[in-house]
Amino acid sequence: MQLDGRRVVLQGIPNRSARGLALAFETTLARHVETVRVDRARSSFDQAAADVEAWAAAFFDAARTHLAAKGWLTREFRLRWETRKPAGDFDKLLNEASIAEHIEAQNGAVLEAIDLWKAGLGGYIAAWNEGHLEKELEACRDFFNRVERSPLTDEQARAVVCFDNRVQVVASAGSGKTSTMVAKAAYALHRNLVPAEKILLLAFNTDAARELQQRIHDRLHPLGLDGGNVAAQTFHAFGLDVIGRATGRKPALAPWLDSGQDSEQLMRIVDELKAADPIFRTRWDLFRIVLGRDLPAFGQEEDDPEDWDQGSKSIGFQTLQGEVVKSQGERMIADWLFYNGVRYSYETRYEHDTTDATHRQYSPDFHYPGINVYHEHFALDKDGLPPSEFHGYLDGVIWKRATHQRYGTTLLETTMAGLWDGTAFVYLARN
Repeated sequence: MQLDGRRVVLQGIPNRSARGLALAFETTLARHVETVRVDRARSSFDQAAADVEAWAAAFFDAARTHLAAKGWLTREFRLRWETRKPAGDFDKLLNEASIAEHIEAQNGAVLEAIDLWKAGLGGYIAAWNEGHLEKELEACRDFFNRVERSPLTDEQARAVVCFDNRVQVVASAGSGKTSTMVAKAAYALHRNLVPAEKILLLAFNTDAARELQQRIHDRLHPLGLDGGNVAAQTFHAFGLDVIGRATGRKPALAPWLDSGQDSEQLMRIVDELKAADPIFRTRWDLFRIVLGRDLPAFGQEEDDPEDWDQGSKSIGFQTLQGEVVKSQGERMIADWLFYNGVRYSYETRYEHDTTDATHRQYSPDFHYPGINVYHEHFALDKDGLPPSEFHGYLDGVIWKRATHQRYGTTLLETTMAGLWDGTAFVYLARN
């Protein structure tokens, strides 16, 4: 090579030295690349953390304001703030081991924002709502004791204080649903949560609506609350009122409703839907079957037999077709088949001889002669297991399956789990 007009010759280095030099260079380069990567990760984290900190601060401020004004952080409030969460790879950055110390060294506001990000809004909001609930139960104890003739129970009071956008309360007959509705309207006025003219109590029939209106009048006025502007209506009346206000013409009731033919009209509608929609037909038939009888507990399908079969001299459960079957599950299947016009026979002798030293002649639960298909209903749960007290039952299931496989006959299977969730009837309809 030329250097200042002079020719310079560089001597090489030994191979051993060259390998050491290459290793040193590679190590230094890798260390530099890692340093640059970590610096970039820190920078990316700082930028993302700033956005998350701002989001968290705004959320905390909005939550405090909402709690003070409305008293309950609603589902819509949570969804609104979840949609405002900053986009990006913040989760990935939080799991970056190389900047763990950098993250731990952040100030309290950033760490609080990180905690909120990791925990999710649902946990924070649930804790705040529970705290609000406990405070309100204590602060309004006297109110809850006086708002109805009898003091509200703890469950009723909790249902009253919970002011989410949609609240479902499941209660049995006589458990105080009307009292809870009246108390909730009173509580909304007592805490200035909703103006009286925006409160509507709905009932299914006219008598219940009248009772609600009277109870509102009788209970709210002595407490100094504006019960006069709280409305109580039936769903029917409310619907007619909305249509009248929206269109300027309040519609008349359907003639069949005025003439007391509502049940007949309903059945005509059902028949039309069944004819037009096979899925609806299946679900309706299932509804009809289940409505008339309770489903037995697992392992109790044969308990408490109701009927006697004179021909077979056996007790069991009579089907719509007239035979007596051994279990309630079999009766449900037989009734479904009858509803759908499927021809079947119960416990018909299997077409092949299966008797041996350990087995009697096999008679499957159902046989469909039109297509020569057999059907067994097994007492199995969703995991394919029988009740624990059914010793040897699973062996019988395996033997029956093997028998059909050996002789090449078609076997349909339903289970008790399938009856519980309705999939058994979908399966039968498909097959």
